[in-house]
Amino acid sequence: MFKFLLLVALVPVVMLQNADNLPHQKWSAATVRKCKAGQPLPHAVRIENCPGDVCELGRGTSANMAMDFTANQECTSLKSKATAYLLGLPVPYELPADIANACTWLDGTRCPVSEGEDSTYVLKFPMGDYPAISLEVEFDVVNQNGKSQGCFGIKVQVV
Repeated sequence: MFKFLLLVALVPVVMLQNADNLPHQKWSAATVRKCKAGQPLPHAVRIENCPGDVCELGRGTSANMAMDFTANQECTSLKSKATAYLLGLPVPYELPADIANACTWLDGTRCPVSEGEDSTYVLKFPMGDYPAISLEVEFDVVNQNGKSQGCFGIKVQVV
């Protein structure tokens, strides 16, 4: 009986944790740059509480971002990759598997995504307990063939 009640209580919470339930349309447009490797820039990027060209992100919190893109190839799967640049050197940031699976975090659709289909990817990026530092971060969404569907870079200040 207890297991059933626990299941009934937790299922709605888990189901609410997806991109369709984050109010990304209200977030400010972020000032982003093209990624260093020249991948396609998304149509738009919005980041919660980041109205300028440098995002202040609190340690131990999550940064919420939304990226509008048009699939340039059929996408049966999508993966999000993050790279930090410290003193100009790339440092890959391994996202947790459930967050890296971008198909789960598409707003209003799921994979497969057809070539030419407009999509919005919503990322809830976990900020660890990092020291206060300024850096650049790139976020890239790639399909099953490793082809970028949209990539952007942004300046970040960890506070």
